[in-house]
Amino acid sequence: MWTILETNSDKTAHLPQFDEPLVLGAPPPAQRSWLAAVAYIFLIIVLFAGLVAQLVIFNKDTLLRDTRVRDLLAGLCTRVACALPVVRDAEQLRSTFVEVSPHPDYESMLLVRFGIFNDALFAQPHPSVDLSFSNTRKQAVAGRRFYPGHYLDASLLSRITIPAGSEILGTLEILDPGPEALNYTIEFVYERN
Repeated sequence: MWTILETNSDKTAHLPQFDEPLVLGAPPPAQRSWLAAVAYIFLIIVLFAGLVAQLVIFNKDTLLRDTRVRDLLAGLCTRVACALPVVRDAEQLRSTFVEVSPHPDYESMLLVRFGIFNDALFAQPHPSVDLSFSNTRKQAVAGRRFYPGHYLDASLLSRITIPAGSEILGTLEILDPGPEALNYTIEFVYERN
């Protein structure tokens, strides 16, 4: 059996009284000022520019080798008075021929003629040339690094770069390294500045 303890007919008497009606659900979004929106847009632009700058800095060698990008940057640099770094890739240079023969005018000297072909899609500066001689056991007998002023004719030296897809000829007059020097190798290198 049940017993009724309270007979009050108002079932909401124990609830607190509010001045405003109770709204269930999500509160309405707060009104943001247009200044905050501009600040967020500015922040996004700065972050995007930072990302682009990082991509350019870490991929600058690849970007500078692309002729389209390089031409665009060269046009920009003419307006802003800046200079693009020289692009070099010794692996894109190859020797078309190497001839080592006794010098026709001097005894105990050799005349070395060689061709350098630029396989790259961009012009490159004249490389240094490492010429080395070895014996039959592949032991080094003699070697030296030659710079463009050593192997280029004065008319070729005035050209600052080797154009893409072209060849230049070099000539060296060196002392004969002796009868042990039967093999020779030639290598093109760029020294880092």
